[in-house]
Amino acid sequence: MKKKYRLSTLSETPQILKQRHDFRAMSVFTNAAHMLVYMCAIVTVFCTILAIRLPNATAVEALVRSQTIGDAYAHLRTDGTEVPRRRIHQLLGLDLFDLAGDGSNSLFFVSSFRFSGDFGVEQRDLDAGPQLDRQDIAILYAYLEARNIAGFLDISAGRQYEIDAIDMLLYDGIRLRAKTPWYFGVEVLSGVEARNGWGPVSVNSHELDGTIEQLLTENGKTEDAAPRLVLGAGVFLTDLAYTQLEIGFRRIQELSSDGFVNQQRLGGVFSQRIVEGLFVDGSLSFDFYQSLINEIRGGVRYRPIHMIEVEAQYQYLIPSFDADSIWNVFSWRPLNRAQERLRVFFGESLFAYVGTYQSFYGADSSVTQFSVDETVQDLGFSGGARWTVERGTHVYVDFTTQFGYGGDHTMVDVGGQVSFLDNTLALDARLMLILFEDQVQQGLNGTMFGAQISGSWQFAEQGRLQLLVEEASTQLQPAWVRVLALVDLELWL
Repeated sequence: MKKKYRLSTLSETPQILKQRHDFRAMSVFTNAAHMLVYMCAIVTVFCTILAIRLPNATAVEALVRSQTIGDAYAHLRTDGTEVPRRRIHQLLGLDLFDLAGDGSNSLFFVSSFRFSGDFGVEQRDLDAGPQLDRQDIAILYAYLEARNIAGFLDISAGRQYEIDAIDMLLYDGIRLRAKTPWYFGVEVLSGVEARNGWGPVSVNSHELDGTIEQLLTENGKTEDAAPRLVLGAGVFLTDLAYTQLEIGFRRIQELSSDGFVNQQRLGGVFSQRIVEGLFVDGSLSFDFYQSLINEIRGGVRYRPIHMIEVEAQYQYLIPSFDADSIWNVFSWRPLNRAQERLRVFFGESLFAYVGTYQSFYGADSSVTQFSVDETVQDLGFSGGARWTVERGTHVYVDFTTQFGYGGDHTMVDVGGQVSFLDNTLALDARLMLILFEDQVQQGLNGTMFGAQISGSWQFAEQGRLQLLVEEASTQLQPAWVRVLALVDLELWL
């Protein structure tokens, strides 16, 4: 058996980079053709399903959601030269509701696709950085769900996206949730993790750098990493008006001869209304790879009268990664963070807030001048207000300052929106000023100024056009301009 070594996205050999360059260095017309072909194929399948629906399924409704984004800006190289970027992003959602045709919407299909491509990258820029020419064609999610089967069972199958106390997960598989008559239910899921490098439809934007994409054999050749099996189970409370609780377990391991376990965690989340206006919530995650509790969150929110609301939150965090991540070689120490906030409501149109936070880091000699036995602090204050003049017209201001670990930062953010012609036209503007000061690393000191203005036109009930221009000035790049053009469409068929 050939010996294999794991390659992360941070340690690619020149041969791999050249292969990717050869694959990605395509012309503008090729990028456009690829995006058009994929979009047409998806829409064709969608329309075919819609056309062959059962004759008695007259209640079936189809929703097409589209957002097209044109993006123009420039990167600044270390030598001071600029690399122009011209990118287009197409988000496409295709949904079918009430497939059973009985008005209950107990059977439905939802999906979201993303197409991104470069337009205008010059060959000399590609030679210096092959990763500049990126084509991302991704199925963000696409699944069929049936609810309340036999009065207690929900089933969903396809590409699904999970966010819970354990992690964020994108997988292709099946998920079952069964409710019991005793105010609790059970859940199981199984499938294959959708990962980067698995063809053009498995781009996962939540997969971190430093994770495994390819294996390096003894003879210097590369192989794709093995597929990963996802297994999960959990219990949850149900049909309780003021109490929510979920506890889940998840295991991700390679479908290979050694069955390498990449992730194994246990997590839970809860929320509870104590009395009217008083709520508590919390979550916890245990990482079996590190054999420790990697995150604890807790919070309380109280609104004794309509005008006043107070909130406090606490977080304990030790950054944890998949077992194959390169970041596991570093020593991480826990973060303890507390936040407090007071909100005051002056009627329905005006509110203001003030807040504080305190962070305490276990010192690490690799990143700080303090002894590893000491604790360094980071303190901060914030405040702001928002006034809604009328529907579609508002102004706001936010102020934040922090000092301690990581230097001193001060940020002022002011913005607003004004609408015309019954919200058909709208103008938005925003100004931001950030001051940096670091006594340890003087090179980080500086001032950043940013301005943003946009205009939108609601040309139909289902369509909106928006143009946004932003400008930023920093110590490294005195003038940075970005232009975004967006077209949003939402059509019911």
